[in-house]
Amino acid sequence: MTVSRENEHLWTQLQGQPRVEEFPEGPRDFFAKVVDAQIAFVSDSQGRVTELVLHQGGQDIHARRVNDAKAKQMFDAINARIRKNVPVPGSEEALRRYIQEVVSGKPNYDQMSADLAAATRQQLPGMQKRFTELGALGPIKFTGVDTGGWDIYQAKFAHGSSEWHVEMASDGRINNAWYSSAP
Repeated sequence: MTVSRENEHLWTQLQGQPRVEEFPEGPRDFFAKVVDAQIAFVSDSQGRVTELVLHQGGQDIHARRVNDAKAKQMFDAINARIRKNVPVPGSEEALRRYIQEVVSGKPNYDQMSADLAAATRQQLPGMQKRFTELGALGPIKFTGVDTGGWDIYQAKFAHGSSEWHVEMASDGRINNAWYSSAP
């Protein structure tokens, strides 16, 4: 996420998405009028901002502050993944394992980021019910890389399908994931 200030206005922008104006709720807390999301800035003991926390969809996503050179390097890597249109090695297997563990009611939280583990714990009963209704998990097909650099998969079940966006951590854990079910 890029954060910028123009005069008295604060703007945020996620890779591949439009710029969004943020409005203050407190000294370090902001909200956007166009999306249901809030952000909070976290500071160190000297008052320097060290990270941003995005509160959206029941999740808290932490983003460490980086300098311009590191941000450019990160955006270049994402753009290269989008151009190559290849999945992160191991992401399909990690997604299959995640879905199967949710269905069984026994997710391996050690294979997830802290944020995804917290969201999974909170949403587990509903996810387990939904995937049980869909029936046996069948093939999972890579369909592309989204504008944020996340792998996109189509998961087929006996009675439907779901589209998944998966972000892998460098250590092979799932950093974040979200899905939408096809009717």
